Amino acid sequence: MPSVTNIAGYNVGSDVSFAIMDQYGDVFSEDMMGLLTQFDLRSVDVKLKVTPINRGGRPVLQTLPNGLRGTMTFVRTGPAFHQMYIDLSEGYFGSGLIPQFYIAMNVRNRDGSVDEYQIDGTQFSDWNFGDFRGTKEVDLRLSIEASEMYGSGSLATFLNNMP
Repeated sequence: MPSVTNIAGYNVGSDVSFAIMDQYGDVFSEDMMGLLTQFDLRSVDVKLKVTPINRGGRPVLQTLPNGLRGTMTFVRTGPAFHQMYIDLSEGYFGSGLIPQFYIAMNVRNRDGSVDEYQIDGTQFSDWNFGDFRGTKEVDLRLSIEASEMYGSGSLATFLNNMP
């Protein structure tokens, strides 16, 4: 399991902070893509259901983890959001480069303790370059997908006897 890295980066209110890195060691600072206003992350699961003809036909249910999905929303503060997309596309079209990103995330709990997570194999997609209206700040949004998440803590009473 990779170690979780503490890096000052984006903040969403006072509860979550994180930094984005690529496999080349580049770290994206908090002003790279704009003012982050929302970050959500959820699991992507494959649900299996088998209904056997024996044992009375009771269904057997399994849920398999199959990555993570989420969104990030920014308020436009300059051209960096657009430029990041342009640089990623030029890297792909020019040399076939598809970088892997990682997110190191710290979540502050109500008791003041901090949980640390690392989200591996992150890719950005569905870039929304702006909702331009006359009386509102410009919102920018992108989707993220990742392969795995690691954490610093564990539940003491959950899966104790797992090999």
